[in-house]
Formats: sequence, structure tokens, C-alpha cells
Amino acid sequence: MLLIIALALVSPLAYADEVMTFEGQPPPKPAGIFGTAWTIYANGEIDDDVAERFRGFLKQHRIPKGSSLVLNSPGGDILASMELGRLIREHALTVHIGTRDSTRIMNPGFCLSACALAYLGGRFRFIADNSAYGVHRFYRVGDGAQNDDEAQILSAAIVAYIREMGADPALFSEMVAAGSDDMNMLKEAKLLTYKVVNNGVLDPKWSIESIPEGLYLRGQQETIRGMEKIIFGCDKGILHLMGIFSGNNDTLGARAASLVIDQEQIRLESRQVSAPQIINGLENVTITLDERLLSRISKAKTIGLMLQFSYDAPTFVGIRSLDFTGGAALLPGFVKSCQVQ
Repeated sequence: MLLIIALALVSPLAYADEVMTFEGQPPPKPAGIFGTAWTIYANGEIDDDVAERFRGFLKQHRIPKGSSLVLNSPGGDILASMELGRLIREHALTVHIGTRDSTRIMNPGFCLSACALAYLGGRFRFIADNSAYGVHRFYRVGDGAQNDDEAQILSAAIVAYIREMGADPALFSEMVAAGSDDMNMLKEAKLLTYKVVNNGVLDPKWSIESIPEGLYLRGQQETIRGMEKIIFGCDKGILHLMGIFSGNNDTLGARAASLVIDQEQIRLESRQVSAPQIINGLENVTITLDERLLSRISKAKTIGLMLQFSYDAPTFVGIRSLDFTGGAALLPGFVKSCQVQ
């Protein structure tokens, strides 16, 4: 059963602040280089009408989906914050915590109390260096069994919302841990653990799929750069690993290939790597797995596949890190199915 906590529709830390306002910054031109995504700066208290105002702002300026929203708020109305969060998700906005100055550089900001819930609406969530994310127990006005019942209902709604937004419902326990007059400031490690901040990468999904030619093991994760996939395939008893990621004709010349296991870069010989191709707008590259690589992969927590123009190059294309927890559980069975082919 959920713990009945003191909850209110308004954070006590927000009553003195101005209501949230929005300022839009369109991208530079040409769109072919810089894209069409705007950056929106939201500052102030989350009041009852914030979602309605924001919806009007998005419509008035024809803000495209995939734009960015930068939050800086002391909190406000809890129900309105969840309504705002769902509107943020509806428009597929990437969310940051911060502020900007006249140079348009991202500076530290804060997202406290009810703002912490609105922030979860971003599918991809970032926090600027030295910015603050804080939660606390919300207070309620009045006493009595009816108010306790309402607090219980609101508690359940908050937990359901946190889960709906893809964060860990354990975040709710951090809200309970601080009194209504205190603020529990969560460090980056906890923000990552509770999936509050995801730095533009969602949890991967691993599965064994079937096609007429046989089975394959697939891991895919949605990122701010697009979909990334790692696929284990089998051809006449020989195991292959294919990486699929964002690329273009300009990156096809990057041939210095590395398998990345638990952040360790393992250089591959050219004979192990196929020539990269662009298929359906994504770059595809396949490597042949020997027993040594397969053994390393089977013990891995994360895996990736990188291509560089040279091993000393500062940039790469590919997949830096994909959580392999789910894949590791499926790999032994897939390997056995390959050996009997």
C-alpha cells in the first residue's frame, strides 16, 4: 500500500515566484545544415494554466516535434506539472535543466518540487553542469480523513505518472524522504539510477527474432541520434555481429573498426570487418566473431561497435555503449542454435 504523505497542489517554495513564461529560439539557417528544431526556455512557477499557455505557444510558433525545452523553475502546482509533462511528451520535446545568457550558452539552472515531475515528460532528458534537481514532500492544507484519502489518491497518481514517463517509481521514495520545508537535492548518480536523466539514450530491448533464413539476436536502443541496433546472426555455423546506426555517405570512409566491450576499445583486423553500407538511411557494418571475441562478449555488461577514419581520430560513428544485460541472458541459447546449423 502506498504511504499516505502530506501532499498539496502547490509547493510552499514556489508561491512568491512569477508564473512560467516561454521564450523561443529558432535554429540558424539553412535548415539543411542546422535542422528545424527550436530551443524553448521556460522560466518561473508552474501554475494552473501553464499547459494551456504552452500549447498555445507551440501552436503559435509552429514548433516542430523533437525541439528542446530548457526548464528553470522552483515548482508550483503538482497536477499542472503532470499535465505539462504529458504535453512535453506529446510533442516529443527533449528536456534540459538550465538557463541561458545573451551568448545563448547553456548555464546552470534548477528544477525543484513540482518541476521535477514536469521534467520527466521529456523522452530524452539532460541536465546542465552544476544544475539542480530537487524533490520533497508536498504539504496539504487542512486535516481530516477526507484530506488523507485525497493525499493517497494523489500519491498513487504521482507514482503512476513517474512510471508512465519511463522513470523508476522509486523516485517517489526520495520525495517522501524530505519534509515539506526541505529539499532533497539528488546527485547525478541517483538521477541516472532512477532514470530521471538518460542523457539521450533509452533502455535497450533484447529479443530473439525469426526470419525464413533462421534466428537472430537483436538489441536496439532509441537515442537522440536515432535508433541503434546490434544484431547477432549466424551463417553456416559462423557467428556475425552487425551494427546499425546513424550515418551517411560521408562516413562510409571510416574503416578503422573497434568492438567496444565495457568501454574498452578492441581494434579489429580489416579481414574481420565488412565494407560499411547505407541501407534505409542507416549505416550497416558486420564483423565476424571468433572464439576470443565471443568469450569477451559473453561476459560483457555493455557492448558497442565504432568506426573511425583512423584509430587516432577524435571522432567516430557507431554505437559507443549498449547495455548487454538482456542480451547476455539470450546469447548462450542463440550460440547453440547456430552450432547445430
